[in-house]
Amino acid sequence: MRIGAAYDRWIAECLATVAREPLGSTCAAVLHLTCLKNRPKTPAEIARLLNRDDVPNVIYSILASSRMRGLVERQQSQRSKSASYRVTRRGRRVALDYAALRAEVLMRARAAPRGEQPAPRRRERPDGPDPRHL
Repeated sequence: MRIGAAYDRWIAECLATVAREPLGSTCAAVLHLTCLKNRPKTPAEIARLLNRDDVPNVIYSILASSRMRGLVERQQSQRSKSASYRVTRRGRRVALDYAALRAEVLMRARAAPRGEQPAPRRRERPDGPDPRHL
């Protein structure tokens, strides 16, 4: 249980570092699922991939917060009343930056000698160094 919570915090911190705003681990999952196969997803698809059966909560809590942050956008279907969600340019950039940061951190940790923690490295941002360490 604690490992899962720690992993969620780590995901949230990595995502917040690249997005430059606080985002949760569920937001990261929704962002990556929306990017998956580069096609729009319905809320039911996203809920199924998240292994959740509360589609209304997925729509209103998770997708609404991602829309407000400009990571995903709603796309109305032309054939029916249903809507789907697709990733925005900003969302795709955040997802790619998150994946690059995650790979860098994990590969650095893997390369560290056994029993030693890798030295934290500051990430450079366009507006100056990031004071947080991963």
